[in-house]
Amino acid sequence: MAALLYEIWRNASGTRHSLRAVSRVDDELRARLDRGDRLIHRFWAASRFAALREQHRRLGHGAFRPRPGERDRLHDEAEAAAQRKYLAERPRQRRVSGTAPERIVRRTASRREAPMPPRAQAGLWRYRFRARRRALRHARRMRAAA
Repeated sequence: MAALLYEIWRNASGTRHSLRAVSRVDDELRARLDRGDRLIHRFWAASRFAALREQHRRLGHGAFRPRPGERDRLHDEAEAAAQRKYLAERPRQRRVSGTAPERIVRRTASRREAPMPPRAQAGLWRYRFRARRRALRHARRMRAAA
């Protein structure tokens, strides 16, 4: 089953969002028509309905419900190959600051611009260790109280 890379873009005023599968045509149209749009989320999906479900989840619109009679279609390998070819030559897109990190579904972990500094890694490890220790203490207290 092939998956395509989809992107959610927000206009400059933040009032409108658009969902697009990455392609040369869409990139050229956005460059000409929607100059102020900013990338806010990127993910992989195996079908259009899967992409719309992710968009609804991401934007907080509730569950995606297709129109009656509308049918979903899985992406085929030819579409995925064409997109991979374009992605190899496409310039990297910039995301709006302050938005959540990109989430790539059914793919390897998201690529970071720079690795996390060692001090930050140590802080993250310490936070996870303390949270686990607190959870274990709480579980012991609950067992003792029962």
